[in-house]
Amino acid sequence: LQKVLGIIINIDSEKREEQLLQERADRDPLTKLFNKTAARNRAEEYLSQLRDGVECALLIIDLDDFKQINDRFGHLYGDSVLTRAAREIGKLFRPQDIVARIGGDEFLVLMRGVSDRGLVENRCRRLLDGIAAAFPEENGSISCSIGAALAPQHGKNYAALFQKADHALYCAKARGKNNSVIYSEEALR
Repeated sequence: LQKVLGIIINIDSEKREEQLLQERADRDPLTKLFNKTAARNRAEEYLSQLRDGVECALLIIDLDDFKQINDRFGHLYGDSVLTRAAREIGKLFRPQDIVARIGGDEFLVLMRGVSDRGLVENRCRRLLDGIAAAFPEENGSISCSIGAALAPQHGKNYAALFQKADHALYCAKARGKNNSVIYSEEALR
């Protein structure tokens, strides 16, 4: 063997382009938060790896009466409300938490490694106050409701936690605007 012939190709730019495309596919174009599919995939992956003694909380956040905001002020204003709400939600959670927009005016947060119900209640209260404070020109007319479920108490997989958090959200909305409920049998009565 007297010669070896080879070709070296730098694929760094192609890999970066691929990562950029994946990042765009995982993000909601308006809020830049994760989209519903990306959030679910990340949450399912995290929940599948939960070990005994590790807990987390799944929150579903819904802007109160958002349809009226769109109908009264138009969709451009509604988009600015969604963007500002997303920014406020993102500020209150850690980089390791999963924060997403999962529908028109609905957001989801998976708080990783949370073992204290009081911490979840406190974060919900701060979020309720933060959303109201983010819109001072609206004199408190923009608010949100939050439903939460805790793992492993309320479920160990995404579907179970989402269902329980969704039930808690409806309970919070039934109590009026600007409320939060952590799932429990008593809370749903």
